[in-house]
Amino acid sequence: AARVHAPVKEGRCVACHSPHASNRAGLLAQPAKRLCVTCHAGVLKDAALAHGHPPAAAGECAACHEPHQGAAAGLLKKKAAELCGGCHTALAQRVRDGAPHAPVAMGMCLACHASHGGTTAGMTRKDASALCRSCHGPTRPELAAKHPGMNLMAVSCVSCHDAHAQPKGGKALIRPAPHLPFVQGECASCHTARGSAALVEKPPELCFGCHEDVKARLAKAEVHEPLRSGKSCLACHSPHAGAAAPVLDRGGDALCLGCHDGKLAEGSVKHKALEQGCVTCHDAHSSDGTGLLKKPQAELCQTCHRDMSKHFHPTGGKAKDPRTGETLTCTGCHRPHASDQPSLLTHEPNRELCIQCHDPTMAPPPKK
Repeated sequence: AARVHAPVKEGRCVACHSPHASNRAGLLAQPAKRLCVTCHAGVLKDAALAHGHPPAAAGECAACHEPHQGAAAGLLKKKAAELCGGCHTALAQRVRDGAPHAPVAMGMCLACHASHGGTTAGMTRKDASALCRSCHGPTRPELAAKHPGMNLMAVSCVSCHDAHAQPKGGKALIRPAPHLPFVQGECASCHTARGSAALVEKPPELCFGCHEDVKARLAKAEVHEPLRSGKSCLACHSPHAGAAAPVLDRGGDALCLGCHDGKLAEGSVKHKALEQGCVTCHDAHSSDGTGLLKKPQAELCQTCHRDMSKHFHPTGGKAKDPRTGETLTCTGCHRPHASDQPSLLTHEPNRELCIQCHDPTMAPPPKK
């Protein structure tokens, strides 16, 4: 092939394979993770950085690379853009549907991103603004004219621009859900002067100047933790332009899954509500109940599951969960997101589910 792995080219098969026997597929002399790093030690170091590529960190070298020979540089199994798109499917679809950034259109993923790991988010080769400046010189008059008063050496370009693609018909890769003051050029609504990074007030007080309804909701019993953090509103919302309305930093459930474990939604049986997104059941800001639910659990479930005639087990009111002593709710028996059991049950329904609460040694009532 166009490229041959050095040990193969040199005929050193036993550098990787045992000639007689092995407990591993392909008669490998060592587990793949340890085998590859005997020569490629730098890959393991990169994968251990703050933003390591999961396949590299897991030692799954063969997920991306051919072990013997291949046509692509780095013995990649496919061209970089096609290979990356195999995992980053949502991004790949957005690129196909939209108008991509020139390097993205040319499949140059590795021009901006490291392949195994890095110190910056997204495994970019430099921090976002420095990376952009590699091509978009901040001293160019046309660029300065579009950003009056701004210090282009210090700004975060991705606060306004999408690094990968924009919807067809868009301009300057501006992200698709802009903040209204940004659209109207009213920089002084939030900043001390046009082009200045200084704010007239810190979030969330700055945001409450327009979004008074959100401020009132923060008096509820449970408040979403990001709102109590130093980032406050900016933990989820972008100040200038977002990926999705209302100025969200990421679209769909990707934003929620940036903090919350996606394994909750793994299972052969999935709650239909998941198809509509997390905010179908949860409030993004606050709630009077637990779990940031929009309504009390039983009421929330029954907005969709109105027919309870098949549920003979009592819930709510005086029905208590013996495991917790609290009122028994739907999630005493059902998982709210996904399960490997029918009807989203927490355990196998014929016996295992019942003995979570009921004594399995209990004798049946005497016959009359």
